[in-house]
Parts: sequence; structure tokens; C-alpha cells
Amino acid sequence: MASEFTLIRVLNACSDIGAVEEGKQMHGYLLKLGYESQVYIMTALVDMYAKCGSKFDARKGFDYLQEPDMVLWTSMIGGYVQNGENENSLNLYGGMWIEGIMPTELTMAGILKACSCLAALEQGKQIHVCTHKAC
Repeated sequence: MASEFTLIRVLNACSDIGAVEEGKQMHGYLLKLGYESQVYIMTALVDMYAKCGSKFDARKGFDYLQEPDMVLWTSMIGGYVQNGENENSLNLYGGMWIEGIMPTELTMAGILKACSCLAALEQGKQIHVCTHKAC
């Protein structure tokens, strides 16, 4: 049986080439192995679904975990931005703050891109300030 690290690499490969069908097959295999509660596995699944444009499945995976970590939040936000769901990314970013999860530089880059796409200059300025100090 493959290790969870190997399985994550397979999911990452599916993400990189946009192989959502193969990713879904891996998802089924991971469920069969009982990995559905592993944060790292769920993060790789959310990332794969988001990068492959399957936003519903990505959000379903995100919502499945009771306490998503910062990496999972960032993956979901990045997926929304990548798929042009900029309002959803900003809403999720707000939820991240409410939950007390501190964003990373990668999270901030995605959020600033969402602001740019929405022409949300004032919101972008406020978020930019947060990149230089703790808000």
C-alpha cells in the first residue's frame, strides 16, 4: 500500500495537469483507505479540485474538515481566485480572519489579485496594509 505522502504526490500531479477524472478516482481510493480525515490529504484534494475547476467538490472537501488549517484556507481561497470566483475568495478570507487564522504571504497574494480583478481598490489598500503589519 502506498504511503499518504505518495498519494498526495499523485493528487498534486493530477492538479498540475488538470486531470480531474483521475483525481476523482484517487479520491475514491483514499476514501476506501480511510484517509478522509487526514488534513494533508484533504488539502491536496481541495487543491486538486480547485485547480481542475471543480469548485463545488473543492468547497465540499473544505467544509468536510471541522477545523481547517491555514494551508487548507489558502488552497480554497487560491482556487476561488484561479477560477474567477473573486467575491467568494474575499468572503472566505473574511471567514479566515473571524476564525483567527493568520494568512500567509501566498494567501495575501491571492486576495490582492482578487481585489485587483474586482477593481476593489480600497479593500486592496486595506489588505496591503495587513501584509506589512498584523491587523
